[in-house]
Formats: sequence, C-alpha cells, structure tokens
Amino acid sequence: MLSGCPDPGCLNPNPKYSFGVTAAFTPDKDKVQVGDTIYLVSEFPSTLTPIGSQAPVDYTNAATIGSAITIVEYLPNKERKWYVYDFDFIAMKGEAFNSTNIPVPEAAEGVRYVETNGKYEMKIAIVPKKKGNYAFLLSNAYSDSRAIKGKDRCDRATFSISLQNDHQASVALMEKWSDGPVGEQGNVYAFTVN
Repeated sequence: MLSGCPDPGCLNPNPKYSFGVTAAFTPDKDKVQVGDTIYLVSEFPSTLTPIGSQAPVDYTNAATIGSAITIVEYLPNKERKWYVYDFDFIAMKGEAFNSTNIPVPEAAEGVRYVETNGKYEMKIAIVPKKKGNYAFLLSNAYSDSRAIKGKDRCDRATFSISLQNDHQASVALMEKWSDGPVGEQGNVYAFTVN
C-alpha cells in the first residue's frame, strides 16, 4: 500500500530504515468483562536510532505509520474464527479503521499513529461486545513515505513492535484453548471475555 507516496518515484518496496518500538495492551489481564475497555497504547519519539545503527534519524512528517490488529476467537469446538466485529474500536490518539480493500476485512482492524510534539502516539480503546476466548495479534508497523519537500520524502521505514504484555501467559492460554501447541507467536495478547 503506497497511498501516501507523493509521486511514482517512491515505489521502492525496500524500507530505508528499520526502527524498534514498544506497545502494550492494558490492563494486562487474562479475564475481562463484556463492556470493559482494553487499550492499545504506544508512543515513540520522532527521532529514533535505526536497529543496528549508532546515529539517530529524524523521522518527522511520516505520511502514515500504520499497523493492524488481527483478532482470533477460539471456539469451544477447538475451531478458530477471525472476527474484529465482536469489538468496538475507539481512537483516542491516532486512528482505528476497518478497510474493505483487503481480502478478509473481518479479520483485522487497521491502526495508525499520530505525530504530535516530537513524538508518534497511538491509543486505541477496544471494547468487547460478546463473551469468548480471544487473541489479539499486533503486526509490525510500516511507513510508506514522508510528507516533506526534498530528497528524503520517499524514505520508507518499518517499525518492529515489541509488545510489553506477558507473552508466555498468552501462549499458554492459546494452547489450552487449542489443546496443543500453537507454534511460534509474535506480538500476541490473549484473554477471556466473561
């Protein structure tokens, strides 16, 4: 997706930078109630040091920095269903959106950061609407361009997100719901809605 590119010269698929950032789902509980609010929060400065580098980079004015939350429901019969519509998403900082331009829009909710006061921020309120066993999988983020004049406007970047939640507890819940190993899991937060 290169919707933020200022001209065709930005069609370079390789990111110039790779940054490491953090995010968390809070409160970090394994049980919540229907109607409770779970927050996805993340913030980082607009000047960052790329992974494996010593020199900081001023990455201000990104056209977009976005990620996605995939939601998996673990059903009692050990089946899984990907369905974001069991939750309401309210953007407090940044943006939450459901794109119908992807193959399975019911599986993922898009989220974007907003740049304010020298940092990028995202705070998304997520409210469960029904009972069940769920896992949120947060993808790494990307930026396809920067909205500045000059030679750096097409600098793409990836943002490797390190989720600050109890990863092992989430994997243990998923294995319990699946009756077996779930394989390698990335940024995952699992919980039961009562």
